[in-house]
This record gives sequence, C-alpha cells and structure tokens, in this order.
Amino acid sequence: MLKSVENSSARLGYYSFVFGLLTFVGSLFPQFEIPVFLSVIVVIVSFSFFILSFSTSKWQTYSRKSKKRILWGLFFLPFVLYIPVNLGLLSIGIVELKLHDFGAYYNAAVRWLHNAPLYQTTQEIPALDAQISGSMPYLYPPIVVLIFVPFTFLPPVISGVVWDLTILTFLIWSVSMLISTFNVTINRRKKLLLYFAVASFGPTITWMKAGQISGLLAALLCLSGATLRSNRHGLSGAFTTLGGIVKPFYATSGAHLLRHRKRFLSAVVSGAAILLFGLLVFGVDTHLEYLDVLRQGKGWETATGPTNWNAGHFNPFYILGPLKHLPRIIIVLGTAGLALYSNKTEIPIEYIFALGVSIVPLAGPTTNTLALSASIPAILMVGFYELEHNGEFPKILAISTLLIHIHPYTVEFVSKFGPQIYPPLKILTPVIPLLQPALYGMGLLVGYLVYRSWKNPVV
Repeated sequence: MLKSVENSSARLGYYSFVFGLLTFVGSLFPQFEIPVFLSVIVVIVSFSFFILSFSTSKWQTYSRKSKKRILWGLFFLPFVLYIPVNLGLLSIGIVELKLHDFGAYYNAAVRWLHNAPLYQTTQEIPALDAQISGSMPYLYPPIVVLIFVPFTFLPPVISGVVWDLTILTFLIWSVSMLISTFNVTINRRKKLLLYFAVASFGPTITWMKAGQISGLLAALLCLSGATLRSNRHGLSGAFTTLGGIVKPFYATSGAHLLRHRKRFLSAVVSGAAILLFGLLVFGVDTHLEYLDVLRQGKGWETATGPTNWNAGHFNPFYILGPLKHLPRIIIVLGTAGLALYSNKTEIPIEYIFALGVSIVPLAGPTTNTLALSASIPAILMVGFYELEHNGEFPKILAISTLLIHIHPYTVEFVSKFGPQIYPPLKILTPVIPLLQPALYGMGLLVGYLVYRSWKNPVV
C-alpha cells in the first residue's frame, strides 16, 4: 500500500513538474494567454508530490514507536505555532486584543459600585464614563458581577489582561485536577505540552481576545469532572450548576446529574442558594430586569451572513435555515434520554458527563466560537479514561480536537480574507456553512461519545 503511494506520488510529481514547465514556457507567449501564476501553482503541486513520495519512502523505515512520536508531533505543531502566529498578527494589527466583553463586565461592576442601573449601558448614564465597551450591555445574572468588582481597582485594559491571565491559570490548574484523577503516568514534558495546548487552543485564544467568561466556565466543568471522578458528588453538582447560572444554555452539561441523586440535589440546592443570595444583595427588581435580558436576548441567532463571519463565529445549523432549532431539540432530548437510560446499564459515567458537556456548543442559542471551550473537559475526560483502560488516546478525539482548534481562522479566511486576497474564492460563499471545521470536529466528538456509550464500553 505505502509502496504504491510512494511510486504514484513520484510519477505525479514528475508529470506535474513537466506540465508546470510547459505552462511556464507557454506563458512567455502572449497569444496563449496562460497566466504565470498557473505554472507556479503546478510546480508547487509537483514538489508536494515529490515530498509525499520521499516522506512515504522514509516512513516505511521507521519503527512503530518513531511513527507514533512523529504523528503526535505533527498533531501538536498547530498548537505550538498558534500563539506565535497570533502574536505576529497582533503586532501588525490584523488581530486586536479588544477585550470588549470584559469591558462590559467591568463597566457593570462600576455601575453597581455607583448604585447605577446594572442593565443599562454606561453610555446611557451621564454621570459615568467608560474607557471601553461603553455601549455594550451586561447580559449575565446580577450576582455574577461580583466577580468583576475586584478588577475595577485597575484601569480597564490592564484589568482585562489580568483577568485573562487569571482565568487561563485557573483553567490550566482545573485541567491538571481533572487528569490527576486518572491512573495514567505522564512525564513533566508531556504535561507541559498538554497545558500549552490548552492555552493555545483556538477557542481559548478567542475568549482571551474578547476577555470573555467562557474560560471560567470551561474550568468549572473541568472541576466538576474531577470531583465526579473522585466521588465527591455534592461538589460535582455544585460546579456544574455554576456554569448554568452564568449562561443558562450550559445547563445541558448537567446530563451526569441524572445518574446520581446526590449530584442532582446538590445542583438544585446550590442554584437555589445562589439565587437567594442574589435576591438579598441585588433585590427583586434587578432580577426582573435580568429576565427581560433573557427574553430579549442579545440578538440570539442573528442573521449575520456567512460572508461576514469571523473567528468568533460558529453556526453549526445555519444551513438548515428556519429548521435550525430542530437538531438542537433532538440533541438535548437524546442526551437526556441516554443519561436516563444509562441508569439501567453499566455505561461509564465519564461518557455521560462528556456527552452532556460536549453538546453545549451545539444546543445553545448563540452563534460563536466561545462555547467550543466546553469541548476541553469533554475531550480530556473520555480521552484519559480510555488512555487509562486501553492504553491509548482515541485517534478520533485527536482529530476532533484539531478540527475545533483550526476553526476560528479557517472560517475568517474563507469568509473574509481569502476573497479579499483572491476574489475568485467568492465562489465558496454558498458552501461556507459547510466549511466550518468545528462542525465536523463536534460531530466526531458527539458521535464518538454516543457510539461508545451505546456500545456500553465497560472494561
């Protein structure tokens, strides 16, 4: 098989190289009207075939261990390069650290400290001045604003950077807590590489550029998984509830609560206690204003066309038009049904937890990349569970992770930068919704979890 790939690649490389030379010669004669760039592209393709042939030849000489090391090296390469690439784009102004979302949180905390309405924008209050995000509303429950009060003692931009670094540190620590519950030996170098991959994960960089709260929610879900694995069911339920309080559509991450009465009761009691505390601190009227925010939304399911999508967009069901809510309903009900069904079986709780968490980006009403951070605890939970029991991290999960990772800039390229640089790429506009890498990454992740759950993989 590999030998035939080697030979075929060599032949294709030779033929395409000859064709490239012929097109180059033809481009020298105006009457043929052959663009020079065509010959350049053909020659590049020919060299690609030569490289493939040579690589295939060398690959056959490597040991199984060496092949595995090379494949994992190639897998981590996009993660290793992602931060330097972003820093480079930041330095030349293509990417900006806008911190818009953090600015909205910061301004809300300032309004609360000045006894101003929480759910008005700072721009609407003449007595207050906002350095950033003055026109952006605050969209979360009143009690969440208390998290941001300590950050108001610094200027907003500096506070935003401190917020990002604090939450990133908390996320990495939470990841370490989750993986420490598995009986898997990982040396320090591999752990550092894993933590670096979490920090440079596409959705992680996306929420950091906005100063968003999604990283905190991913960290809480990691802690929920860690305490679940440690049989601290009360804490697991509480951590799960915290995410659902901040963003209600994170409630789907509570599928594992349906498997254990103590976890479920802990989640309910925690939610009720937080609500009661919020009512005591902020009053009923402020909470009624928050309900208005939920009812009106922030433009849920906005009709932003694919040509205006950027690194922050993830709209998995856009192509379905008015039927886009149907798969969401099916996914949520199917997950709840599988969780309840698992009570009568021996399906490992790790799969149910991961499935509930992984459907957050698919079931929610928002159309952005931020919720994809929830895939971190889902992938790690099942990946390390199978590594512990089968001695190998599932390849499908690795592919899923890579597809989710490359999603932000792939979408922005095919929708914006690509057509600007090379206008003929506009032909891709109708199929942009099908070119979302995370659509297939999340499909692989959820599909794998359902398959493994249904197969009842008890070891």
